[in-house]
Amino acid sequence: MKKKNILKAIAFICIFVLIFNYISNVFRAKWLVGCSETYMMEEFYELEDNSIDVCILGSSQMVYGMSALRMLDKYGISAFGTATGSQPMLCTYFYLKELDKTQDFSTAILDISMLYEQEEDSRFRKTIDNVPFSKNKLDLIWEYTKGSDLQEKWENIFSIFQYHSRWDELEQGDFDYENMESSLFKGTALRGEVRNDIIYEDIVTDGGEIDSELTMNENQKKYFVWIVDYCKENDIHLVLIKTPKRSWNRTKQLGAAELAEEYGLDYLDFNSKELVEAIDLDIPKDFADPDHLNIRGTSKLTDYLCEYLLERYEYRDSRKEAYYDEAEMNRFRADFENKWLRTETDAVAFLKLLQGSDYEIALQASGDISAGLSDEIKTEFANIGIDVSEIKDNYVAYIKDDKCEYKETATEPIEYIGKFSDGKSFKLLSDVTDIESETKTYVAGNKTAYAMRGINMIIYRADSNKTIRCATLYVDETGTMRLR
Repeated sequence: MKKKNILKAIAFICIFVLIFNYISNVFRAKWLVGCSETYMMEEFYELEDNSIDVCILGSSQMVYGMSALRMLDKYGISAFGTATGSQPMLCTYFYLKELDKTQDFSTAILDISMLYEQEEDSRFRKTIDNVPFSKNKLDLIWEYTKGSDLQEKWENIFSIFQYHSRWDELEQGDFDYENMESSLFKGTALRGEVRNDIIYEDIVTDGGEIDSELTMNENQKKYFVWIVDYCKENDIHLVLIKTPKRSWNRTKQLGAAELAEEYGLDYLDFNSKELVEAIDLDIPKDFADPDHLNIRGTSKLTDYLCEYLLERYEYRDSRKEAYYDEAEMNRFRADFENKWLRTETDAVAFLKLLQGSDYEIALQASGDISAGLSDEIKTEFANIGIDVSEIKDNYVAYIKDDKCEYKETATEPIEYIGKFSDGKSFKLLSDVTDIESETKTYVAGNKTAYAMRGINMIIYRADSNKTIRCATLYVDETGTMRLR
């Protein structure tokens, strides 16, 4: 009888723990967009043992500043990014130790942006609330809550006490975020936007004014030293970098350089004139926003760093290892192709990217665009099956595999309903009498508006059931064909 009661008690405890963990997981805050910290944690703890050779550390500048799978695909270097938005150095130290539990990596690359940033509770939450219980997590919480009462420590250990009141804020993603799509690949992501109002002087800090009152955050610097010491004690090559961003300045640049020299560390500042030129950074085209690179800038910085590392250290070719995931790499390549297309700003280069691709194109045009049709533009359109000389008034077309599967031209308004190869419907309207701001195209009933006369194109990918880009080719006031 006593044994039976013990078994019942054990069963009750097990059931209670399972229910408690499930409820805690539902109620805790989740970061599913932007840097997608929640998804990074999922990837982090699913890594095969000893499959990573380079650890990417830092804040959001490293989520978007480097591409772990480009490192693998092009150079054979297996890397993982543990960066999170505005990540405090104490959390960076935690990730370094946590990754070292299962990975025998030899190099760590650390972006030092956070040395000049304040510590804020919300920045710690992205780490503390997402990682499973461990000694490293307990050490992190104890250091973070040093000087606080036991209740605060308790609430950080069990996140449900932080979030139990958010029951009326719960969304579908709180229950099934594991089934939602993430654009993270080994902790890093590519940006597919272009911020073209950033100029050279915004980024290059050489020669800028010195702010004598600007200093490093003492806590951030303290934990930076912990990171340095840990790497030295464990024979990890630590490389410091500063990814390019507008909010960096000359004072920060010099302070970081002095700190690197003090600890005998390599330091690469991509806000310097020398390295901006070394990676051929095209500032109006290579940024997604003032502080983050897009896919084009990320590719340049990643390539430079990989070549830098390979000149100094040796790495196995992880493309030949058993843990290499071809399916994951194919997803990455498709994502890379899509975002490269989204960031193309040149009309001719854009049309070339469509050729021989998996894209399907639903095309609508209104009005005569012949004034901007150079021979080169005509040739590139012909290569995807479109004779642009036919576009005079109203025109619609559907292109697949570089062939025009359907086209219609008329002086009267046209309405055409078609389907992409995955069965998703689209509708094209062409009427030269419409005002420019009116909607001209629809995909699965959703409007896609254009604000200019010209050739409007829906670029669609059936293998992912997604519209990749909506683009307009139009003629500007100088008679030149432009892309927007």
